[in-house]
Amino acid sequence: MAITRYAGDRFVAATADTKPTGVLPGAFLTVSGDGSRLNYIKTGYTVEAWAQIQGGGGGNPGGSNTQVQFNDNGAFGGSTGLTFDGQRLYANNFELSGILYDSNASVGEGGMVLANEGATGVHWKNIESVLSGVGGSGVANYVAKWSDEDTLTSGTIYDDGDVGIGTASPSAKLHVYDTVVSDMVILESSGPSAVDGPDVVFYRNSASPADSDDLGILKFRGRNDNSQDVNYVQIEGEAISVADGAEGGALNFHTYNNGTSAVQMVITGDNVGIGTTAPAAKLHVDGSTIFGDISSNDWGSTFSMGLPAGNGLLMSEAGLANNSNRLFLFYNASGSPKLEMYQGNTTRKVVIDSNGASYFMGGDVGIGTTTPVGLLDIIRVSNTAPAFRIGSSNLYGWGFFSRASTGDLSIERDNNTTYSPTLYIKRADGNVGIGTTDPATKLHLYDSSDVYLTLESSGGTAEEVAVKYNNFSTGTNFWWQGLNQEAAYSLAYGSAYSGSNVKLFVGTDAKVGIGTNAPEANLHIVGSGSSAWLRLDRTTTSSNAGIILHTSSAETDGAWAVYMDATEQFRIADWIGSDVTRLLIDTSGNVGIGTVAPNTLLHIKGAVNERVYIKIEGSGSAADAAIQFTLGDEAATWTAGIDDTENR
Repeated sequence: MAITRYAGDRFVAATADTKPTGVLPGAFLTVSGDGSRLNYIKTGYTVEAWAQIQGGGGGNPGGSNTQVQFNDNGAFGGSTGLTFDGQRLYANNFELSGILYDSNASVGEGGMVLANEGATGVHWKNIESVLSGVGGSGVANYVAKWSDEDTLTSGTIYDDGDVGIGTASPSAKLHVYDTVVSDMVILESSGPSAVDGPDVVFYRNSASPADSDDLGILKFRGRNDNSQDVNYVQIEGEAISVADGAEGGALNFHTYNNGTSAVQMVITGDNVGIGTTAPAAKLHVDGSTIFGDISSNDWGSTFSMGLPAGNGLLMSEAGLANNSNRLFLFYNASGSPKLEMYQGNTTRKVVIDSNGASYFMGGDVGIGTTTPVGLLDIIRVSNTAPAFRIGSSNLYGWGFFSRASTGDLSIERDNNTTYSPTLYIKRADGNVGIGTTDPATKLHLYDSSDVYLTLESSGGTAEEVAVKYNNFSTGTNFWWQGLNQEAAYSLAYGSAYSGSNVKLFVGTDAKVGIGTNAPEANLHIVGSGSSAWLRLDRTTTSSNAGIILHTSSAETDGAWAVYMDATEQFRIADWIGSDVTRLLIDTSGNVGIGTVAPNTLLHIKGAVNERVYIKIEGSGSAADAAIQFTLGDEAATWTAGIDDTENR
């Protein structure tokens, strides 16, 4: 085969031949010999392959051999954008920018449509002539509807300037009527986006917009029992401000109450008003309002309000400046709930803080009574349930009871819900009992074991710890007994518990002072401005009155008794379990030594067959030792004894 290298040359080859090489772009090649003929074109330079030429472009053809295919990307074959099967031309998308001719080569005019008229082809026709074959009839002002493919009849939409659906007497621009209880109007959107919901727009297209313009109203209308139409509820949109850049709107809720319609709730700007058309806060409630039950939970039906820390609910007396006489329920900065009640603007009367100090500065508080007569008045008459209780748990604590029959106050210990009286105060006489419910005196201590009354000073220095006694006779003075700023016990009388008023003193060394605060013996008596006496009185004439001197309670001898016997004789006796009188002075003044029956002023008697001596001993070498005998008139005196020269 002759080969040339010029573009536009035409080559012919058999099916079994090798395609020419070294051919410039633009050359044509026809390959035949096996009953088919294929055409190729050289599209590239000598090293590139031949491209097969097919109807409608290059590449592998689609469809049957009788079809001509075109697509939208300039390449032959591929998708069937436009096909022709010899009789019909098929197009997926058809755009016409020129003239469309009919079977008669006619051009359509304005208002004409293409009509298929069977064997004669497609022709441009006037719309009137096309529709002239439609049959049917209707009623004036009703919008027609197709009852079948070529028949019109009256529909359910009535149009006389006002449109009615289901009614021939529309009373508004659109009036929908039905007697069936069902959905009257449904606006449905199938858009997948979150903002594809159906919209209803109330558009006030005013040439001169002004503040307080109505933007649209939803009216809920019904009839009353006098066959009158009433707008029981209406929702009104209002333009509060139409100033550019400062627009404001309100949504007003009107309801009928006692035959009169009024605005009951307003949403304007950021505020909501109930009972007011000018809310001054996020929620502004005006009037004698009771919140209804709006939700249910573990506590029953409640009105719930969620508030961040530092915010609250304020209720104040209407018409007063600065929120005077207000109740403030809020969360403080730490998030703890707090209730405050004010009298005036700044005086807190009641504070209840869940995590802080709480107090009440108002009037009287009654629990169990509506007429309290004290700051806190608790009335609960019960012998089994306390009127007031404090404790560490619901099992252990203290209960305060007001007894049902007597009105007595009983403070009782709660030990595992079992109450036992500890302090009992009788209402009738004011007696106080500790451990007893029937105190017989002003203070009555009772227990089945040892009973003590303890007075203790906890100071760092010695303080007075005493019990005071006073009656009408003592006047402004008191008897004091206890500890007078020291460890010793003392009994004092006077207006103060001072050392000069002490009458009886008992030291920690067991020394007792009467009339002195510094006893030097076990019993030390000091007279105050007079003689000091120790007096012992007997209660009957057959008894003794005296003092027993004993060295030890364990001894059976060595004791002495100094006493007055039943016959009023003075005795000094050796007390060894029985009375052995050593000295006796009878009522006549006779002194007996060794005898209990002296018959002279001095009567000394020894034991049987025992010598009796009287010893007189001088102290020192210059002293005499003698007995002097003198008559009553001292006219004569006799002396018997030994002088300092030992003369008799």
